[in-house]
Amino acid sequence: MTAAYDGIVYAADHGCQVINCSWGGPGGGNYGQTIITYATINKNALVVVSAGNDGAEVVNYPASYNYAMSIANTTNTDARSSSSTYGYRVDVSAPGTNILSTTPNNTYQNSTGTSMSAPCVSGAAGVVKAYYPSYTAQQVCARLKQTADNIYSITANQPYLNKLGTGRINLYRALTDPISPYLAIISQSVTDNNDNAFVIGDTLFITGDFINFFGTTANVTATLAPSGTNLTTLDNSTTLGIINQNQVVNNNADPFKFIINAGTPVNTIINFTLTMTDGTVTATSYFSITVNVDYIHITINDISTTATSKGKIGYNDASLTVGLGFQYNGTQLMAEGGFMCGSSATKVSDCVRDATGTAADFNTTTNISEVTPSVFSNFDLTGKFNDGAAPSPMNIIVTHNEYAWNTPGNTKYVIWEYKIKNNAATALNNFYAGIFADWDIDGTTFAQNKADYDAANKMGYTYYTGTNGLYAGIKLLTNTAAPNFYALDNAAGGGGGVDPNTGGFSTAEKYTTLSTQRLQSSNNVDVLEVMGSGPFTIAAGDTVVVAFALLAGDDLTDLQSSAVNSQIMYDGIVLGLPSQISGNGISLYPNPGKDNITIDFGSSIDKGTLIVCNIFGQEILRKEVTGSLVALNTENLPAGTYICKLLSREKSGVKKFVIER
Repeated sequence: MTAAYDGIVYAADHGCQVINCSWGGPGGGNYGQTIITYATINKNALVVVSAGNDGAEVVNYPASYNYAMSIANTTNTDARSSSSTYGYRVDVSAPGTNILSTTPNNTYQNSTGTSMSAPCVSGAAGVVKAYYPSYTAQQVCARLKQTADNIYSITANQPYLNKLGTGRINLYRALTDPISPYLAIISQSVTDNNDNAFVIGDTLFITGDFINFFGTTANVTATLAPSGTNLTTLDNSTTLGIINQNQVVNNNADPFKFIINAGTPVNTIINFTLTMTDGTVTATSYFSITVNVDYIHITINDISTTATSKGKIGYNDASLTVGLGFQYNGTQLMAEGGFMCGSSATKVSDCVRDATGTAADFNTTTNISEVTPSVFSNFDLTGKFNDGAAPSPMNIIVTHNEYAWNTPGNTKYVIWEYKIKNNAATALNNFYAGIFADWDIDGTTFAQNKADYDAANKMGYTYYTGTNGLYAGIKLLTNTAAPNFYALDNAAGGGGGVDPNTGGFSTAEKYTTLSTQRLQSSNNVDVLEVMGSGPFTIAAGDTVVVAFALLAGDDLTDLQSSAVNSQIMYDGIVLGLPSQISGNGISLYPNPGKDNITIDFGSSIDKGTLIVCNIFGQEILRKEVTGSLVALNTENLPAGTYICKLLSREKSGVKKFVIER
């Protein structure tokens, strides 16, 4: 969806004041939110988005981003269309059932969906903006919400109370109703003043930015009421005072406070009802949070993904709806991912697809949580699970760590590390561990994908074979055992002796993909891939470590560059180096150079390792170094770009240099 988000920027930059988006899907992240915020706040453009056609209460994007106007679909009786997505993030509803619209080749047809409802609202928004040219984008949205007709008295809509927005739009009322104050919350923040994992016993501090879009209010008070019995209220009200038109106030000095009660189930959704009133004007808003979570979103760089407590990657549930997937700059690249390990064709523990749906072999022993402050990256996560739920458990305990950076050169990958302990009384032989990924790159059927292998970087990758397609892959970072990359054709009959479509992905097939190799898929098919490592012999009580980088990029060279950098950063973790590995304080000259290059560390080091790699990650030179200056003889190096990395306890860094001939 990168191009679609780019389209929003293009439209906003060229003066569009209402932008219709009849598209979207699951999984959000900072990339999309940044663009919606830019269009709305920086360029004063209202972004109107279809809520989705899931027929259920789900969260889709960009409809669910802050500042986006989310639209549900109603019939000609004002009842919710059976296909329409609904929920507290919906702003208004509009007709979207059997709508006559233009189609290619100068034809017309009736269509149904929120993709029809959104343009209806976009058109109304354009009229409101023309009638009230001084209105901001947010005021246009507020006016349509303020003047919508209540449709909750309709019997068919009563199960969806407050989940179809403020009602069905009424353009006549938007242009003719008297202007009166309209209160709303435009953003909220929830913290536990610790790690923000929101587990049992935590106190939640909830603040928000509140706005009055029209006129001036009297003294405003706000009250916040949670659903259910899983929170104990400490403070549920705050005074906001007089709020003038377009004025934003907050309750940072007086947050709402709640405690998460003992016995709260994992991933409990708390729905909050916010009531704001000045005695004359009353407004109600809704938002939700999830508490006692066993998953965490990673959104600090160009990758948006989800790490979980039970080994799944991208999504936390079997239906693949809870989570961000694996997005690169807003484009979804992964359908499913997860950890796999096994010691025989009959003994595999995993959390990915199988003959019955999805394996669920892992039990959480320690919920995933953020390490604060982060030690090795800009965003460290840790958790622990075992394979006690497997049909044939191997009695392993897996401590997993996830690492993500937002520094230059390190924004296109996330690292997953697994420390696997044999908790059995006997040795574990012929053991393999790896990551399964169903990459879906571009298109709708993903039938133009191909999986391939880069031996120099120990990286399997998938790409779109059409023009200007994206790339995604998995790189093995540890050197304790050989990589085993297996590319699968995700089609009837499979490829290479493994057929995940006939009878599901069996235990024996999973072990085959972990322990053997198929380095390329067939051409132009939907593909799956497994990057495994082994074999290991793990004595009773011993532990092995395997680590992988999941990467994305614009092309193969981009992917390879991230593969090199991920190896550098993981090597730093192994050595216990701090989170900020950069070139700060290290200089290299002359650059470009020819026969000799000097590296100045800036200060003396007692002992370190200097490694030179080519642009493909192949190691050219390795030497132990001391002191503050190192001279490199480069006369035998061909012209090109190289990467120099220093790893030491005192200092670490990465520098690029160029050899000219």
